[in-house]
Parts: sequence; structure tokens; C-alpha cells
Amino acid sequence: MDQYCILGRIGEGAHGIVFKAKHVETGEIVALKKVALRRLEDGIPNQALREIKALQEIEDNQHVVQLKAVFPHGAGFVLAFEFMLSDLAEVVRHAQRPLVPAQVKSYLQMLLKGVAFCHANNIVHRDLKPANLLISASGQLKIADFGLARVFSPDGSRLYTHQVATRWYRAPELLYGARQYDQGVDLWAVGCILGELLNGSPLFPGENDIEQLCCVLRILGTPSPQVWPEVLELPDYNKISFKEQAPVPLEEVLPDASPQALALLGRFLLYPPRRRISAAQVWNEVSRTKELWRQLCLRRWSSCKASQMTLGTQTWKQYYLCRAELEFRMECGRPEKDFICRAIAGHKGGIDELAYVSNSGCRFDGQEKSVVCTVSSDSTVRAWDVQEGAEIWSSPVQPAALVNLVTFPRLQLAVTVDKLGLIKVWKAENGREWASFSLPAHSSALQACDRPEGPFLLVFCTRSLLALVEEEPPVSTTLPIWRISRACWAPDETARLMVMHRNHDSGQLAITTYELEAKQSQEGVDVVVQQIASFLLPDTMTPPHLMKARGSQVILLVSGLELVLFTIQGLQLAAFQDHQKPISALWVDESRVLTASFDLSLRVYVWSKENPLPVLKSCYHLLGGSHRWASGFTHVESDSVSIVGVEARNIGTSILRSYCFNIRHGSDDCVN
Repeated sequence: MDQYCILGRIGEGAHGIVFKAKHVETGEIVALKKVALRRLEDGIPNQALREIKALQEIEDNQHVVQLKAVFPHGAGFVLAFEFMLSDLAEVVRHAQRPLVPAQVKSYLQMLLKGVAFCHANNIVHRDLKPANLLISASGQLKIADFGLARVFSPDGSRLYTHQVATRWYRAPELLYGARQYDQGVDLWAVGCILGELLNGSPLFPGENDIEQLCCVLRILGTPSPQVWPEVLELPDYNKISFKEQAPVPLEEVLPDASPQALALLGRFLLYPPRRRISAAQVWNEVSRTKELWRQLCLRRWSSCKASQMTLGTQTWKQYYLCRAELEFRMECGRPEKDFICRAIAGHKGGIDELAYVSNSGCRFDGQEKSVVCTVSSDSTVRAWDVQEGAEIWSSPVQPAALVNLVTFPRLQLAVTVDKLGLIKVWKAENGREWASFSLPAHSSALQACDRPEGPFLLVFCTRSLLALVEEEPPVSTTLPIWRISRACWAPDETARLMVMHRNHDSGQLAITTYELEAKQSQEGVDVVVQQIASFLLPDTMTPPHLMKARGSQVILLVSGLELVLFTIQGLQLAAFQDHQKPISALWVDESRVLTASFDLSLRVYVWSKENPLPVLKSCYHLLGGSHRWASGFTHVESDSVSIVGVEARNIGTSILRSYCFNIRHGSDDCVN
């Protein structure tokens, strides 16, 4: 128990007290059920053992409460569950009137999925009721309290006790003393729960077992061997006789319910267990209705407005499932451990370029700063502490618009280029201008991009930038490549350059890799260039608009929605098309890859550490502040927020939103 801090008491069950607690290290909120042993010689109560066994048999499912840990404590033990805010009984009890159809459908849908999952794993819950259906803060319903659950024997040979299920939700075969039964007892309970949601109060509120059976008979009528042949074999059928009663139409019992709801209710509340509709069958039927998915979306995401519902090519079902999946993934992350989000307001205008400048990875312990440099449309260079959300320094307004930014984290330098061809080197620690120079050759090269005879790539020697000689330009060389569109350095090599350009003969896009070396000569320092690899991109590929390198052999290209990986020899390693909108930003390091799209979503990929080959897999998918799925169905352009350098505007003020990740793959650092 030392790893948990008790925050308060939630309630008390048959075998112990339930507390709300916080994990000291992770900060995760959980529910702790303390089970005390009355006598050591009695051992662990059967109900507690059944609950542990049932939850361990079931794989992780979003509609079954998660058992996180079991550990001894004093003369008993503790079960740690995920914390849930409320339960369905409380929702019904506090409702001013019966729930609206959209709410009923939403809760029923989640209940059916959870029950179908349990039954598919041969688990019979045997105590389904509103109090055992927990509700999360986001409205997610999960089945809990598996103390009466049993692993079901499909052959029907095993005998079970009939003293299970809370009385109001107990199936007729149990009331007649059945010792052999199956998942039908859960399906009857689902029908009772559905009736309670429609009615606002229990359908069969019996005060004892006999009264309970009378409540059922008053609505469904007296069971007969013609309708329910197996009733004659039940142990208690002949022990008590009831006056013959005809069934009452469900529309008279629940006059405000829709015909569709009553038809579904009638398929659960049937005497013969084998005739009750299964949870999986109901889900398959209900899932086909367009209106259900529309109402589920409205119920679950109340911020969505009916007047703004424009789904484009998505169906309501696709929208619901996709957004629910994203929220589930986000809930799995631990704030301040897996990721943080900080919005920092600064200068007016949009952020045009962004680059990471810290000389070490960001840490959550606060011992290391995570610094990002930006250039913006107001012609300034700025540095930001993304952990604190604060500006570190800002340059004076530059004479011309800045068009590019390159950082050298190891040297703590940032280099900018403006439209006039003026190159400036900034000391990233304090924003002091280290050097500046403007070269006519550079300007003419910028203006000659459409002429195949000109040199179009200018490469500088970094050492000469750090030690400029007055009135002498830094050491540089030009690469005579035709129509260059992108270029990047290989991070694991001192001077390996990948260039995307048009092939001189065919005009097809190609990527060529060069090695550059600075050699001392009598005249000074010369830059020697050697081509080491080249390949043509597929004709079917849209011209990439983003390009980065990983290691010394891998190139990452972004083409519209797609992220594609190649070796420098042209072997395609992988392709991902996970975003809904075109990718607008790309970040690559030795541990992971981040992509941001124009719909303000952010996706994180992780490089496999076990595989020597460059294997990349998808890990997280997060939503931006004004993403249409975060605040409604439509995207509001006037209140957009950027992710990883995408231009952002919020009432005329630029906002940089930074995400830091610790992906739980053995690394303490994160990327910004």
C-alpha cells in the first residue's frame, strides 16, 4: 500500500471497503478494494477469487473494468481497479425523468459490447445490474464486480447455485431454482436494465423471491409448458402455484418508449433462455442503423452542434468508432509522464519555421531545458522553453522576411536566411547575433532555380561560419544539380547530404546522396564532394513536400497524407497513411518520428530497438486544441492552434503548442 495515497472512501461491498487512491510515482487515480480475511484459516473468499480469475481470463477490453494489480495487505489483500466516476444506478436515480432515447441507446450499446465480449470468453457475469455498470468521466460504460462470475461450461454438464444475481434482475429460471443455466441469465438482466432505462425505475421490484416471481408473472403472464417446455424440469416449479395470468403488452407497461425499443426489450424478456437474443446478435442488428450512430455521437460528445454536423465522406459509424478509438488511446497516456501540452502566446503573426535547438533531450524532472527556435511572419527569431511555456529571447525585427531556419544543437547555433539572401548565425543560448554575410552567388543561385545550367545548391563549411574572416565569405561549394526541391543532412554522418531533384535526362524525381569533406590546401580549405548513392522515386508517387533523414541510410518522405521510408539505395521500407488530412510537419530522431497534419492532429511513431533494421511502428495519435473532433464536427478556422510548427492564429496572436513525449520504450527523454 505504500505506493498509493488514499484520497477518500468510495463505498463498501460484501467483502471490503473501496477507496479512491493515487499512485505516488505515476499519479494515476485508481479504486482500491480492500478485502479482509475474517479468519486466516478460511482463506480468500470465493467471490474475491472468482473476480480475480474472471478478470484475468478476460483480455483488456474498453467495456470491462480493468484490474490493474493484486497485492497482499495486512491480514488480507487489495485489488486495484481503474477509477470510474459514477455508475448507471446513480445516473438513473439522479435523472429528473426517464433518459432520452439517445442516452438509452448509448448505454445499451456499450453494455451489449461488454456482455458480448464476456460471453465470447465463456464468462457468465451472473450479477448484471445498474450499480455494477460503472461510468467514466467521459461517459464510457464498463462492466464491474465479477464476484459472482463463473467460467461457463458449454456442454451444460456443470451445476451452479441459483442464489445469484440481485433479485430485481434475477432470471425466471433462477427464481424457479435452476441449477443448470447459461448466458441467458445475463441476457435477462440486460433486458431488466433496458426496461429500467426506459422506465426510470426497476421493472420487477420484488421484496422477496416469491414477490419477485409475481412481478414477472404480472407482466409476462404465467409460464406454460407449451411456451417454456423446460419449466417442468425446474426444481421449484411445482412447489408453488400462481393464478393464471395473461401477459400485458409492453406498450402499456412503458407507454413512452418507442416501438423499436419495446421490440428489442421483448426479445430479452422471454421465458425460454435459449430464445433470448444474444448480446452479439443485438449489437450486429443495432449497429446497422444510421440513426443510432448519429444519436450516439450527439450523446457522447455533447459539444457537437446539430447545425455543424458535416461529416464529409465518413459515415456516422466510422466517425464514432474512429473518434472513440482516439480518445481511448489518449486516456491510456499518463499526463506529465507520457506527454504534456503547453500553449505559449508570443508575437503577432504566424510561425513559419521551427527547429529543436536543445543540446540534450527533454526530461520531465526539470533538470534539462527543452528549447525550440522559431522564425515568424513578423521577421523575428525567438527561442522558447516549451516545458515552461515561456519565451527565452527574441531578436530585433529583421530587414527582410525570413525564409529558412537551421539549427545546430551541439554547437548551440541557429542560422537564418532572408529573402534578400542575407545569412545570419545566432547564438542559441542568448540570441546574440554571431555573424552575418550576404553573397551575390547565393542570391543569383536563388534566382536561377528554373535554369538547368546553373548551380542550385550552396553548401557552407560549419567551421568557417564559426570563425569568419573579415571581408571574406565562409568556405562553401556548389552542387550542380538540376532543379533541386528538398535537401537534408544524415544525422549520423559528419557531412552526408541527401538531395531531392529532377533527373537531368528524364525529368523524374530522384534522390542523390553525397559525402562532403573539407580538405586543407595551399589556397585554404576546399570542400570535396563525392556521390555515393542515387535512385528514382516511383512515377505514381506525388512529389514529396517534406524530407528528413534518420541515421546514415534511411530517408523519410512526406507526400500528402503518406509517410514513406526509403534507404539511400531506393529500397522502400514502409509506408503509413494514418492522417485524415495532409501532413504539414515532420520531426525525426533516433527514437521516434512525429507527424502533424492540417487538421491539427499529431501522430507519434517509434523505431524498434530490438530489430537492427529500421522498423517503425505507430504508437500515439493525439488531437490539437481546436481539432474538429475535439470541439465539434466542423473546423473553426478563426480559432486554430498549431502543432509542431504549423502556422497558428488565435485572434491575431500566434500560439505555439508543443507536445513532449516519453513513449515508455526505455527512454527518459522526449521530443518537442
